[in-house]
This record gives sequence, C-alpha cells and structure tokens, in this order.
Amino acid sequence: MLPQKQRENTSCTFLGPNLPDVWVLSENTSPHTLTTGSSQSVDDGHSATILEGTSIATEIKLKVAEEISRMKSEIGKFPKLVMVLVGDRRDSHRLIDVKLEACEKVGIEIVVSKLPENCTQKELLDVVSSFNDDKDVHGIVVQLPLPQRNVQGGCHDSDTKFRNMASTDEEHIDEEIIMNFVSPEKDVDGFHPLNIGNLAIIVSRY
Repeated sequence: MLPQKQRENTSCTFLGPNLPDVWVLSENTSPHTLTTGSSQSVDDGHSATILEGTSIATEIKLKVAEEISRMKSEIGKFPKLVMVLVGDRRDSHRLIDVKLEACEKVGIEIVVSKLPENCTQKELLDVVSSFNDDKDVHGIVVQLPLPQRNVQGGCHDSDTKFRNMASTDEEHIDEEIIMNFVSPEKDVDGFHPLNIGNLAIIVSRY
C-alpha cells in the first residue's frame, strides 16, 4: 500500500483480490486525459460539450489495453472476469458475445459460467459464492434478466440473510438477492447496494 501522502497525489485505482491494493495509473491513462469532444455555445449563452461517443470509447479501450499490458509486464498478472449465464436467451448470448470481444481486445481474461434454466436459486448462489471466494477472479457479472419461473431451493448456508428464506415451489430466482450476493469488490455492473450508494455519493458532489 502506498503511503497516505503519496496516495493523495497519485492517480490510482483499487483492483481487489490477488492484484495490488492500489495500482498507480500511468499519466496517459488517467481519465482526466480523455478527449471529451468539442465545446459549443448554446442559445442561453452557456457553453456545452458535444461528446464524441465512438471516439471516446475507442480511446478508453486503447488506454485500458495499454494499462493491462503494463500490468502483465510489471507484475505478471491481469484482470479476470466471470460472466454467469442462466438459461439460453438469445439476447443474453449476444450481449455476452459483445463483452467477450471487448475483453479479448484489451487483454482481460473472460470466462462464461453457464447454468441450465431450471437451476435452483441455491445452485446459482453457490456458483456466485465460489467466484466471490476465488482470488483469481477479479470481476463478476450475472447476466440479466434471470429466468422468471418457479424453482425449489433458495437459501445459502454461508449467509444468514438467505438462511431463513422459505423455499417453496412458488418461488422464482430473485434477482435482487443474487445481485446483493455478488461481492461488492467484484461487482462489475455496480448493482450491489454498497456500490449504488457510493455512486450516489459521488454524483451528489457535482
């Protein structure tokens, strides 16, 4: 961990398990160096910035690829993302294909963990739990929507929040429970309540 004074003066990002507590970004990778677009005046006299979405996305991908390449050369490690897919929805497959391509281009290892549509909530929680505990996994995405149908099971012994849940044939897989069970440090989508709260705090500052 960097000393407090150095952390305050350095652009850095927290990476999570099995990677440095703090990874110092190179100057050209800082988000503050991104080209945001052109500035134009509007009718009320204020200026507005027109964002060039495609060019900004390309620039971000290039910077991420450079940073991951530097990470591999300096510490011999790189991020690993796990996608959890339940069922066989075509739209979910298309979204995952897009993410697979994007991760491959920047050097992120990605693994797709597939479960059958008739899996129980407990089985899904067990899979998520295994990735929460895996130090070689740095990010988790549970592909939504989850199947909305009746299942059996639904409690997870490792967490009292789920231990006392009633399991009936009328119960479907609860997306909120699944999203809340993903480790906040590995929650790529940012759906965990802790991450939503942190985002709200950041937005409120602007």
